[in-house]
This record gives sequence, structure tokens and C-alpha cells, in this order.
Amino acid sequence: MPSDSAISAERSPKRAGVLRIVFLSRVSRKKNLDGALKMLRGLHGCVSLDIYGPIEDAGYWQECQDAIRALSSNVAVEYRGVLAHSEVGRVFREHDLFLFPTLGENFGHVILEALTAGCPVLISDRTPWRNLKQMEVGWDIPLEQPALFERALAECVEMGDAAHRHMSVRAESYARARMEDQMVIEQNRSLLRAVMTRSVGPTP
Repeated sequence: MPSDSAISAERSPKRAGVLRIVFLSRVSRKKNLDGALKMLRGLHGCVSLDIYGPIEDAGYWQECQDAIRALSSNVAVEYRGVLAHSEVGRVFREHDLFLFPTLGENFGHVILEALTAGCPVLISDRTPWRNLKQMEVGWDIPLEQPALFERALAECVEMGDAAHRHMSVRAESYARARMEDQMVIEQNRSLLRAVMTRSVGPTP
């Protein structure tokens, strides 16, 4: 497990009352950027949201821009374009939270990338990533309960550096364990396929 000092050396301190959020995904209705923006309404403190990803639907992006304009002045939103994959880890390390209330993911590799970089996540319950609060690495919340998203966001705003650093270390450790589990599963699948191939044998 990475040490507390190793994680904190790569991340700037989390200040109570300040929250740096990132949304990194395709800008499409399924990824629910407009839902994420609406969750920021009424949020106190100094909040920023950086949006990365290709705009796939110009009409939907216009809806998102309308939602941005409806936010109060303490919430700053910037669209930062498409990000090279080599820069993903750095961007996650520069932010305090990955906000991703997606409408559905079969796996959600970007969630794994956030956790690997030690960035806690606030996501919907429509992915395989569950029980994140119990693991102290983030939150997975039903989209039908927006008040719970708002409560989690408010908690993140008020969170100080020590609590955030704890979540960051937990997130990286959890991601590593999940990746190792996936490797074991794939190795077992490969072994099973090899055994089945040998048992069938060549066709006479």
C-alpha cells in the first residue's frame, strides 16, 4: 500500500471550503454532464469544475452551457477540451473529486483511472463500482436521490486535507486490489479455455 506521504507528495493539499471537481468523459447524454452541473446548484464554498472530453452532441452541449449559466458565481466551470490518455493520471491528481453521475456503464474504466490516481469518486449506482462509501474511496448514489449527491458534494467542500488524504490513499490501494483481482480472473479464464481446448482435442 502506498504511504500517506507518497500520495500527498503528488497532490496539492485539499483546503476546507474549496473543492476542485473534474468531469472526464464524452460529452453525451448518457454520461449525464447536465445532471452533474445541476447538482452544483446551491453548493457553498469555492467550487470549480473542469470538463474534459469530446463534444459528441452539439445540442446536448448547448443544454449543458445553459446549466452552467444558471450556476451561482462561487462555482467556476471550464471546458478544457479533449485530453491525451497520457495526461489522465496527472489531471485526476490535480483534482479533489471525480464527479460522474453516468446513466450506465458496463465497467467504467475512467472510474478505475480516477481511483488509481488517488482521486475519490462520486458516481451513480449504475456501474459495477459499488459500496464505495464503505470502502472510504467515494460514493455510489442512485440518480433518483439527487439530495444524496448534494450532501456528498457539500461534505467534499468542507473536507480538510487530512480526511481527503486518507480517502486518496484508500482509493489508490482499492484500485490496485481491483486490478489484481481482474488479472487473476483473466488468468483463470485463459487457463479454463486452454483446458477445454485440450479436452476437445483435434477433429479426426
